[in-house]
Amino acid sequence: MLVGNGLQLVLYDEEEEYIHTVHSEDLGVKFLPHSHFEPPFLKELGSGLAPGFHYLIAINEREVN
Repeated sequence: MLVGNGLQLVLYDEEEEYIHTVHSEDLGVKFLPHSHFEPPFLKELGSGLAPGFHYLIAINEREVN
């Protein structure tokens, strides 16, 4: 869905579908823009987004040689 000069993305976390365990009490999504030539390293580099909040994220493309 396009909004103004950006992209609006609405995610439904479906919290009732999560199985809460001793090792995992967190709920949310991980976000990591990356090149399609590289695998996403979400655990190491991703940013966590908590449910129930609005986020404004600016992304710029750059080439590193």
